[in-house]
This record gives sequence, structure tokens and C-alpha cells, in this order.
Amino acid sequence: MKEDTGIKKGNPNKSSKQKPGFEESLNRLEDLIKEMEASDVVLEDLLEKYAEGVHLIQNCRVWLNDVQNRFEEIKPN
Repeated sequence: MKEDTGIKKGNPNKSSKQKPGFEESLNRLEDLIKEMEASDVVLEDLLEKYAEGVHLIQNCRVWLNDVQNRFEEIKPN
């Protein structure tokens, strides 16, 4: 039987619209960079990809902060 550590798993900021996980966000960011580096991308598309990238970075920061907080909670004094 698993011991309950009191630490909630998953995204603490879940809403009715589920946010992508850390790895998914990071993979999408890598894809966006490749797409943006292509020489045939129209400026308007670049702006849309940039905005999506900013959103994904914010999502990654939320995940990383959550993980850091979890470590702080379980770290011995």
C-alpha cells in the first residue's frame, strides 16, 4: 500500500481546459524554434509562433515552480 505524502500530483493550476505537461510544452517549443528558423515563414506566422512560445515558456515555469515547491515540502529540515 502506498503512503500518502500529502503531495498532490499533476498540474495544480488545472482548469476545465487542460494545460500541456512540461515535456509536451518543451517538445512543442523545440518544434516552434525549428519552424521559426525556416526561411520561408511569413512574418505574421512568426508572430503567432512567438506568442505561442511565450505561453509555453510560462507554462514550463509554472511546472518547474511546482516541482521546486514539492521538493521544498519533502526536504528534511
